[in-house]
Amino acid sequence: MVKFVTNDAWLESLSQHVHRSWRYPGRMAPQLTYGRHHVPPPLGFRNAAVLMLLSPTSARTESKPPNEAWYLGEWELTLTRRAAHLPDHPGQICFPGGRREPGESDDQCAIREWSEELGDLPSPLYVLGELPGLYVYASHHWVVPVLAFSPLVPTTQPNPSEVDCALSLTLDQLSELQPSRRLIRRGELEFYTPLYNTPSGEIWGATAMMLELVAEIWQSFSGGSG
Repeated sequence: MVKFVTNDAWLESLSQHVHRSWRYPGRMAPQLTYGRHHVPPPLGFRNAAVLMLLSPTSARTESKPPNEAWYLGEWELTLTRRAAHLPDHPGQICFPGGRREPGESDDQCAIREWSEELGDLPSPLYVLGELPGLYVYASHHWVVPVLAFSPLVPTTQPNPSEVDCALSLTLDQLSELQPSRRLIRRGELEFYTPLYNTPSGEIWGATAMMLELVAEIWQSFSGGSG
């Protein structure tokens, strides 16, 4: 059965869940943390942000929900596969994002980076809040995930200089994924990092941890909003 609730009530409830004191790590904890959890990042780090856009699934036929209500059905997150020629994380699946420019907030950075990588964002767009940041050792960035919502399916136009393609992962698919591990070798050092095997390919490292936290937030929200 289709369920409707008012715009303000639904968004306020979801925003309140986002602003709770969420913490890493969960099941997706890496074997080596490099101090990325609950402590300041190493000196000399660079700030970055990613946009985690929650939107209706592209399979949904409705082009727009009613003006005074929001459809609670199947939702998805948009990710990208990074271009193979990039110096950092080539070919990896991640959220749209990048390094923060001087004077930018994390929200502004995440939105700008989406626009540079995938084109215009859908409107209306609601920024729900920021999730805890993560230190990414390989590129020496402190990355802040910005969670946003739109009632419209985004129309993506991938920028080939930055991304290979746009991908989607529904929250239903995410809830069914089982955590796994990926072996990382750096010289003589070997360790395991968290991994999700998805229909679009492997998602690992910090992005896998962010996905796990989104799943936890959604579980808390949807379990208490019905």
